[in-house]
Amino acid sequence: MNKKTWKAGTVSSNLSSYIPKYLHSLLFSKAWEASVCEVYQRYGSKLTELDCQKRYVDLLKKLPSYGSTYFPVTYHPAELTLSKQMFQGDIIMGINAIGIHLIDVHQCKRQPNKATLTFPFQRIISWDCDKLTFFFEYHKLKSDNKSSLFTFSTPHATLIRDLMYDWLDAFKDFAVENQSRYSKKEEPKKKEENKKDSKKKDKDEKKKDKKK
Repeated sequence: MNKKTWKAGTVSSNLSSYIPKYLHSLLFSKAWEASVCEVYQRYGSKLTELDCQKRYVDLLKKLPSYGSTYFPVTYHPAELTLSKQMFQGDIIMGINAIGIHLIDVHQCKRQPNKATLTFPFQRIISWDCDKLTFFFEYHKLKSDNKSSLFTFSTPHATLIRDLMYDWLDAFKDFAVENQSRYSKKEEPKKKEENKKDSKKKDKDEKKKDKKK
């Protein structure tokens, strides 16, 4: 495939088959077509379908939200003000090994690179829920003692809370497993060091005896 054989409108006439709908508005259809044509020229004849799928998954793995379980939630600000809130209404919450990810679906259409906020476990102070509400307290900066409370209404509140605890238990098990592996590796080293120390002591004692 090259520019001579490329038919105008191949992509733009069926844009949804190539580009996610929420990204359509970022470029004109002709610009999307030119972009797809350029990438296909570069890789189309070199990569198999399986190669492309692997590259796609590799890109996904680089995202902090990779491997998340997602839930629809509604954000409720701590204070109702006239200024712009962090989120406007319904958003998506993702939970994975890194922490909590909040995705503003509306922002995805305008600025997809700024649509996701990540809250790592290391700075999440606490979390809890009732039947229809989930909340967590987050420590923003290491140098600042202030924390923020985030509240969400969702029918999945209990499931989200339990999933958070599941990840916490997984961290503990991983830490214990790594500690045991480390200890097993260190044991032979310590034994060898102890043998060397005992040999040195024996030599030193023999030298003392000879001097006497």
